[in-house]
Amino acid sequence: MMRIRGKRNRRERPQRPETSQGRGRPLKPTAQLASTQKRTILDRLQKHHTEVQRKMDSESDKLSMLEKLPVELIQQVFFHALEVNMPRASNYLRQVLSTEQIFNSLVTFAYFDDDGESPVEAKHFLPAEYRMMNCEEKVRLQQNMFTCRWCTYERIKTCLPSLSRLVIVQAWHRERSLDESHGQGTDVVHETTMMVPNEAIRGLATLPSLDEKAKLEQHFLARITVEDLGSSDFSLQHDERAYLPRIITWTSSLDKQGVIHKSTDRSLTTLAARHIPDWLLRSTPWTDEQLRLLQLLRQGYTFIQDDHVMSISAKAVFDGMRNAILESNIAALTTLLEMHNVFFKSGAWTFQQMMTTSLTPPSHHPLPIELFHLAAEQDNRATQMISLLLRAGIDSLPEDDEVITAWAVHGSQQGNVLASWLLKHMEGTADYGLPRRGHLFVDGCLSWRARARGNFPFPETSFATELGYIAGTPIVPASMDGGICGSDGQA
Repeated sequence: MMRIRGKRNRRERPQRPETSQGRGRPLKPTAQLASTQKRTILDRLQKHHTEVQRKMDSESDKLSMLEKLPVELIQQVFFHALEVNMPRASNYLRQVLSTEQIFNSLVTFAYFDDDGESPVEAKHFLPAEYRMMNCEEKVRLQQNMFTCRWCTYERIKTCLPSLSRLVIVQAWHRERSLDESHGQGTDVVHETTMMVPNEAIRGLATLPSLDEKAKLEQHFLARITVEDLGSSDFSLQHDERAYLPRIITWTSSLDKQGVIHKSTDRSLTTLAARHIPDWLLRSTPWTDEQLRLLQLLRQGYTFIQDDHVMSISAKAVFDGMRNAILESNIAALTTLLEMHNVFFKSGAWTFQQMMTTSLTPPSHHPLPIELFHLAAEQDNRATQMISLLLRAGIDSLPEDDEVITAWAVHGSQQGNVLASWLLKHMEGTADYGLPRRGHLFVDGCLSWRARARGNFPFPETSFATELGYIAGTPIVPASMDGGICGSDGQA
């Protein structure tokens, strides 16, 4: 029987009632749908813009008259006031005034010593307009900068190229004027008419043009020391050398035969440091960066030509020495003792003192005897640290001090050479063969007169040499008020 195939039985779907418009919900036309979406988006944007504007209006109402000024005017107000607390007044001012360019400009203002007569390349101070600052303003700015976190060793080091260029440009104009006076109005002084006695610097004597950056830096020894001149490859390494905190200028004279005699003259600081903050002096623990910053500021002061002032606390220096002794940090202790020798020398040298002693005159701020006692307690480094303290302030040690006498007696019995010498010194029986005003130590270096009389347990080098400082003879500074240096911040 044949099987008739048919459709499978399926459950019939219920029919939707038909309306007058047809079956189901009608679809909107594409154009109408796009218009609706666009209107929705625009409504949302308008709502967002209204909310933003309301918030801006609300915040604007809270801004001070100063904050409502254009950014450029706010910055110029800041540079005229040089008040580092201004960015701390509000979040808005902090955002406007906390930029790399502003930080660098402040450092440049603080450490540049304008000679007051030569042109200044004002572009290094942008976005500020350059103006000449007096010593008091620069010291105050240096003091204020070191209350800011951004004022670091790396920040100051970053500004050294600009600071060096500023001083070089002024030195270039002075040297150019002198050369032209010798040349009777000619623009160039030829090597054939110039004599340079020092053969090592003969190749650097001709003044380059202002746009010859590398040659200018070599001419003014901005990145090389005098010792480097003895090296045959110093010029090849020039671009890799760090900028120094000084340049060396040139002088010349014209003889009757029309020959110009040229030689190096004085050094000029490119980092006129006149303040060292207490927190840096009291560093604990001492880090390499803090030590480099301290030494850089100290070297910058060495080559200052005018306004020899230093804002520094002797108490903070001594606190730093204590921390260095407790940490057995010889480099930090040596650095602070060298600074003590430079900044705190005494000019009070009476006739009675001349007749009774031939040692170094007392300092305005003698080393506290407690430093000697603390050093004596450091078992492994006691001898080395007491030696440093003696080289810096042997006049600060009383001859009858019980603690140091006991250390010297014990050490002498153990064969300690320094202890034996110190014991004899404290007995007062040593004859150093010095004149009445003679110093037993000068910058930590034993007097050559004393060395001629025998062997001493001290190195024949100065603190500055041991620290690798660039040679220079700094002038003993005064405090900002003209008083004794180191009296600042004694509380």
